[in-house]
Amino acid sequence: MPPDQTLLIPPAARASDGTVTAAVVNSRRHRTLIPHEPWVLETVRVVDQLVALSVPIRFSFGVLSHDVAAWRIWQRGGRGIVHAVTGLPSWQRRYGWLIDAPHVRWEWLPPAPRQLAGVARDAAIISQADVVCAVRGRLGGNMVRLCQEKLFAGGIVRICAFDGEWDRAWAPLLECGAAIVEMGPARSNSDLPKIVESESSPVPLRWQNVPVNKYLFHFTRQCPGPWPGQDLPAYFSSIAAGAAGSGHTAFDSLRRILGERRIRGAGRLIRGTVPAVCLTAASPEVILKLVRWQPHLIRWRFQPYAIGFDRLYAQNKGAEPVIYGPARLVTALSADRQFLFQPSGADQPDWSIEQEWRVKGDIDFSDASPDEIMVLAPTIDEAAAMIGEFGVAAAVLTQKTGE
Repeated sequence: MPPDQTLLIPPAARASDGTVTAAVVNSRRHRTLIPHEPWVLETVRVVDQLVALSVPIRFSFGVLSHDVAAWRIWQRGGRGIVHAVTGLPSWQRRYGWLIDAPHVRWEWLPPAPRQLAGVARDAAIISQADVVCAVRGRLGGNMVRLCQEKLFAGGIVRICAFDGEWDRAWAPLLECGAAIVEMGPARSNSDLPKIVESESSPVPLRWQNVPVNKYLFHFTRQCPGPWPGQDLPAYFSSIAAGAAGSGHTAFDSLRRILGERRIRGAGRLIRGTVPAVCLTAASPEVILKLVRWQPHLIRWRFQPYAIGFDRLYAQNKGAEPVIYGPARLVTALSADRQFLFQPSGADQPDWSIEQEWRVKGDIDFSDASPDEIMVLAPTIDEAAAMIGEFGVAAAVLTQKTGE
């Protein structure tokens, strides 16, 4: 049942001519979404109700907490006002779908340093909206503080509840005059796909029984945000629908690679930003010791999912060992080989333990035979699924040598 319109958008919020705008706010969320993410479904629910009431929504873009609302407003053809900071780096390629949205107009904020732009954007949205609809917060966060300031100034804030549940991070707002509005159910009852093991399920190997020296392995990671080539609207649609693989986990990445029979090169951390695929000759036993969180990159150094190629096959695809050494040595390499260089030692971390190899560009392995591929996964179910779905050999990668 939709909420009472007068509770969500009270008459007092409307101007004398009947106009009103709203904002749907969440505190900043983590970088990676999972299928049926509760805050995503709740945000969708609130946006849908406001669109149904023909209420223009103030929003922005650049972080997931804003992007989800932006996508849903665009998808539903709702009216909106985009608050954007002038002078930030180019965003047209990632958010170009917003430019031609017929019912959206833009309001430009003065230039601001990147570290201050987000706060300025959020302050403008909340202060200028006639009604603020609060979905998910963070106790002591900027969104809670800005909503408190809104209430102190006589503004209207609605804390959105879903089947009676609401985020307690917003509790301080109740003392300032905020009201709770029941929005109805937001979470989907759909079951997510599960790997089901049957009596006929293939039995994967233990990695200790695999001749690992025969292979060069490419370890996959979680992919925060859209896949390469996928736009934000398609990504958010898949998350809201709970589509299989939409969480973009390291396992999803592995399945995508096997399905496409291609590993896409990336140049972010390669000298000269030359797109390349990274492989390792290190044994899984060594790699497992390197599984750790890298806060400066906001990602894991390694995750226990990999596809390995027969070493001769990989070399025929252009794989070459990385050249490690002091940074000054790169000048001794020709320009076309500098993508292989990795500063190591002296004033740099010793990366040589990774025994890295690189292939310039993508690896298209559509011509690989089954005996030239070996897949690693941390559970029996996942490894068995790879054997059954893609017809490749697979082994269970675990830190317990007895398993």
